Amino acid sequence: MRRVPVALLLFKAFILSSIASLWLLMFSPLPLHASTSSSSQIEPNEFQIRIAKGYSSKFCNAIAMGMTKQSSLLLAISENEQLYYNPSLWFDLLFSGERDHEHIDDNVIKSRVASDVINTCGGSINYTGFKGQMLFEEFIDEILSQNAE
Repeated sequence: MRRVPVALLLFKAFILSSIASLWLLMFSPLPLHASTSSSSQIEPNEFQIRIAKGYSSKFCNAIAMGMTKQSSLLLAISENEQLYYNPSLWFDLLFSGERDHEHIDDNVIKSRVASDVINTCGGSINYTGFKGQMLFEEFIDEILSQNAE
């Protein structure tokens, strides 16, 4: 009777387990979750989060100093209009170049700004929760449309 080396048995066991694992990965059903995708539900990238944080922090600081909602938002917009003048973004712009700058979705930024404002200083402007976030997004649209005229 011939003896099979242990190394050969281990190699065959490894190959069989690899094939079984690949088979399971390729043919096992994955759970799918249906969702309605809108721009406000898209997760912002790190660059967009920083941009939104710049707007929301300037807005909340202006509110804390006693400025009106409209004046605070106009101030935040004017101070963040040029990304190159926002020091908190300089390293991101330096290392990413224009890649992230070209892929900025205004609706994602607006939604993130509204969320940050509601979480940070929403009580000061009587906006709370999801309804407050929607109202603030509408307020941003209103100010932007007035500013465009």
